[in-house]
Amino acid sequence: MRSDGRKLIKKTDLLPLLIIVSVTFLLLFAFSGEKPGYAEIYHNGELIRTCSLDDNGDIYVCGGNVRLTVSDGGIFVSESSCPDKTCVRTGRIHTGYQSIVCLPNKLLVKISDDNTNSNDIDVIM
Repeated sequence: MRSDGRKLIKKTDLLPLLIIVSVTFLLLFAFSGEKPGYAEIYHNGELIRTCSLDDNGDIYVCGGNVRLTVSDGGIFVSESSCPDKTCVRTGRIHTGYQSIVCLPNKLLVKISDDNTNSNDIDVIM
């Protein structure tokens, strides 16, 4: 309370705050339940495989030099023959537009969903 007996925050001041917080949580929960999409696996710039992130298991690519593991709606590089292991340290990817790159093995793994078209225009300048 202030020295003149008035409150700093009135009940009507809390209403807009409550509305903003409620809408934020609704949007958060509405978009967090998206189904896993697909992993697109490229070698030397060519799409060699597409796999659903609903599946579980290992995929060997690059002549067996790289092992990809699909589990829990995501994909990660569990083994690689490259010297720096950056692709392994990238960890699990699971949301759209995330990617894993292994330059020594010329490998690219990216996530896409049903609504994503790899030919979409990103920027027009």
